[in-house]
Parts: sequence; structure tokens; C-alpha cells
Amino acid sequence: MQTYSLPKEESGYYCLGIKKIIFSDLEAYYHGGFWGTDVMYIPSLNTTITAFTLQKEKRVLNATTSKLLIKILRNEK
Repeated sequence: MQTYSLPKEESGYYCLGIKKIIFSDLEAYYHGGFWGTDVMYIPSLNTTITAFTLQKEKRVLNATTSKLLIKILRNEK
């Protein structure tokens, strides 16, 4: 799943089912579903975060919640 399906410049960093991203300055593997579900694995924290919203237009809350969880895991204030 970490293998690029095309050269990374062409694939937009999309791997086989997931996308390799930088989130809150951390390398992560991410998949966002159409209906408001986001799943992200962060190897350096050995953590998986899953967020879901019932209203598609409120999906930005998934990223906000994920960033807050990362701050907690890093013991940041």
C-alpha cells in the first residue's frame, strides 16, 4: 500500500489505495472517503486516526480534530 501506483510526480503521491502526505509536519498515509470518513496512519507516532462527519460540508472538522489529537499525542499545549 506504500508503493506509488505511478511515479510520485504523476500520481499526486497516491499509492495503492492510500496517499502519502505530510500532516502537522509528520509523514502520514491517508485515505479520505467520499462520504466524510478520513483515515490516517502516522508511523512516527505509531497511531491511526479515524474521523467521520455526518455532514459533508463540515468535513473540515475531521482535519481540525486530527490536528488536536496529534497535539495531545505530542504533549503540546
